[in-house]
Amino acid sequence: METKPTFIMLIGLPGAGKTTYAIDMYPNFVILSSDTIIDTMANIVNKKYSDIYKHISGSAVAITEHQLKLASYAKENIVLDQCNLNPRARARKLNLLNNRDKYHKIAIYFDIPENILNLRLHKREQSGKIIPKSVMDNMRSSIKPPTLHEGFDQVRIIQP
Repeated sequence: METKPTFIMLIGLPGAGKTTYAIDMYPNFVILSSDTIIDTMANIVNKKYSDIYKHISGSAVAITEHQLKLASYAKENIVLDQCNLNPRARARKLNLLNNRDKYHKIAIYFDIPENILNLRLHKREQSGKIIPKSVMDNMRSSIKPPTLHEGFDQVRIIQP
């Protein structure tokens, strides 16, 4: 019997540790991240992430979603490294998977206390990744933990 490929959706606020976790835990998976695209573009034009975010974020998300479709057609093991804050956003991305039922789908939710997030966000600011407080407050108020009812085969929770 053929083993199903794995699709992992990371879920959490900026600064939760999603990217570090993906790189450390899944080095042989295709890791898809709109932040990586934004960082790459910022480096190309010799700017900081925050300088170009508003101009390129929509395109970066579209590219990431296209990469997700392509990787799933190739039956790759995939990590989707984005915030994925609510069930509607997660459903839209799950629906991008080719042959969705042929994937083992895992949601990994990063439940990180506000004080730890604030420390991490402060460190990120030094590298040019500045997220305005109003944006973070809005994200904090809108995040919803994932459930199996959303179509995941497994839900994991990461806490410090």
